Amino acid sequence: MSAPRLAAIPFEHLEAELAAFPLASEASFCLGTTSLDPLISRNDKEHLWRAAERDVLSALPSFPLDEATTVRDKLWFHSASSEQLSCDPVSLSKYLRRLAEGYLDTRGRPVELTNSATDSSRPAGPESRLRWSWMCRALPPDLLRTARGLPDPDADPFPLNPIVQQMLRDRRFAETHLHLRAALDFSLAWANLMRTLTTNETAYCDFESVGGCFEHGLYLGTWLVHVAVVRLLLSQWLFSGPPSTSSVSDLLKFAYGYPARQLDLIEGGRLVTLLSELRRGKWFESHPPSLDVQSKERLARRYAQTRALYRRLIYAPNLMRDSSDRKTCIANTLQP
Repeated sequence: MSAPRLAAIPFEHLEAELAAFPLASEASFCLGTTSLDPLISRNDKEHLWRAAERDVLSALPSFPLDEATTVRDKLWFHSASSEQLSCDPVSLSKYLRRLAEGYLDTRGRPVELTNSATDSSRPAGPESRLRWSWMCRALPPDLLRTARGLPDPDADPFPLNPIVQQMLRDRRFAETHLHLRAALDFSLAWANLMRTLTTNETAYCDFESVGGCFEHGLYLGTWLVHVAVVRLLLSQWLFSGPPSTSSVSDLLKFAYGYPARQLDLIEGGRLVTLLSELRRGKWFESHPPSLDVQSKERLARRYAQTRALYRRLIYAPNLMRDSSDRKTCIANTLQP
């Protein structure tokens, strides 16, 4: 019998997973997280951190809890230890900007952990590129590049030396280890998913898989359609220039008078329900983990109604404007 094999888990992997957890986790979504409170975390009452312990640390058992807590304090609260934590909550927008500054310099180049506060002029070393590569697996790179205030967030997150780039163009090369469609980046995969959700062939249970998030993927498809609808609304809201006194009531009023398509009362009410449910991270009606026939029918009807609303909004003519304008709106929102 062979001896058990030990697999080394990179520290950069743990760092990236903990950094992304408040922004891109099922727990953060269901808790309706909008800010990180250091006092609650210090008193061990933070449900988000308990979820991170369960989801992240259980998958990375080689890291002790005290080391993970130190990494959390440094990432989430910009503090080297629990004793140095500030009492002020950290909004997710501020956290995202600070996270971007910790990974990229003002030119969009990966930076070393110790040099993140300064704009180093030397090229990114292998350690910084390794750290950045793990973060790109945890969060979309264009999100961090936008939060960093870069003029072209969609540019290559791993730019090569100009001399190397010229050599590759002159001599040509091929990535022979990649299978067909194996090299799609997140942006292209997401755009393809958004387009697929408009077709009648999709169903609420398409993402069902053992071990998946949202009850083994059973509810994931429905939440994705919810997010797709609200994403369109927020995009139009930002593009139209929301007033300085923005509030939820203002957004709901905007939703009823959606400029791209005049919604009827049923559609407007449906849109208001989606907004409220997304804020809560929960549906108004509960569904048991093992659905009976009646529950499955309700879930299928909910999915079909939301998909119909999504198709009605996405085919609006003025939603097809220059995408660069919309990127500017989002970038302005993320800037201090």
